[in-house]
Amino acid sequence: MAKNDDDLVALVQKLRQTLPPGAGPLRDVLESAFTKLIRLVLCSGLGPAPLVRWVRSQPDVAALEDPVGFARSMARILSDRMLDRGDPLHGRETVAGL
Repeated sequence: MAKNDDDLVALVQKLRQTLPPGAGPLRDVLESAFTKLIRLVLCSGLGPAPLVRWVRSQPDVAALEDPVGFARSMARILSDRMLDRGDPLHGRETVAGL
């Protein structure tokens, strides 16, 4: 799975490079993009190869009654994972002094 994670991190880095200034928090941008792409993967089996592999590797995806409705939850999980893996502090909202 490490190779696929590296490919997913590369996908996130490409997305970062295309973001216009003021696009919003990276977490929100990733979650929105991944939600759309995961829905595409679940409905058609098409999408970026690393993402298709990741979605297919998730336990019980095929058994879900409404996998497309679950896309946002999957996107949130993947976004957090990619933020932690790619750059643990970039784009994180932090509170100083706590």
